[in-house]
Amino acid sequence: MTFNVIDTVTEAVERLTTSAAAVLIAALTVVGVLQTAALQDILRGFLEWTVELLNDPEVSAELTASELETAEEQINAYISELPLALGLSPGAAALLWLVGFVVALVVVAVAIDTFGTERDGLEGIPTEGVGRKTLHLLLGWIAFGVLFAIGFALLIVPGLVVAFVLMFFTVAIVIDDESFVGAFGSSYGVVRSNLLGAFAIGVLGIVAFVACWFVGLRLTGVLPGVPGAIAADLITAVGQVFVLALITRAYVNATADDTTADGTVDSVGGGSEWAAETESEPRSGTR
Repeated sequence: MTFNVIDTVTEAVERLTTSAAAVLIAALTVVGVLQTAALQDILRGFLEWTVELLNDPEVSAELTASELETAEEQINAYISELPLALGLSPGAAALLWLVGFVVALVVVAVAIDTFGTERDGLEGIPTEGVGRKTLHLLLGWIAFGVLFAIGFALLIVPGLVVAFVLMFFTVAIVIDDESFVGAFGSSYGVVRSNLLGAFAIGVLGIVAFVACWFVGLRLTGVLPGVPGAIAADLITAVGQVFVLALITRAYVNATADDTTADGTVDSVGGGSEWAAETESEPRSGTR
């Protein structure tokens, strides 16, 4: 139930250089661009509604002509800086974002399966159960979001604890084919058995993702318009794939030796009743 942090990071970096990672990065970039476009359309709709509100007689009567003109110029300038907006209605844009989120979950499932079994390519990935895993990923993220929001509202720290103990639940869903409830328990078990290692992996993952996000943000200034927006999503996708590789290798390495000496299976998490029963043999391809 333990893993070596240095070995795990090394394996994650190796996975990032495979052809499978390149395809996954490309897929997440496309999804990211579509979701960014959807969010920009939602924002554009809100800004256009704000302009209409400013022209309402009751509102405009409270502003001077100069103030009204300045406000409209600023809003219109901001609208012109939304390069990926597709011109969709806010409702259609929200639907597009949700579809993109579900597609991203499918990509996440494929990525975790790929990194968990150490494939260099995407050939031979089993498609059976992808729908079920995607459903539990969706339900898991909804439940995680609710728990995190409640914890964050309770003086912030409980929310951070929730994020920490559940950091591996997506991997447990895909690798061990668990429900999101069982995956929560498995994640807690791995974290409890590897407090320092899990903390190190979590911090490294956050730092790597934030660094990629920051670089992408800077690219939007260097490359204005559509090229900058696409480049930002590309760099962000690199960070996402690395984090997926990192947490997948940590979970797989931590649970690879769950079989005890007498051939029985030691439940994930050192006795957690939530954890699902694992295979009687160690996973193939793990280190």
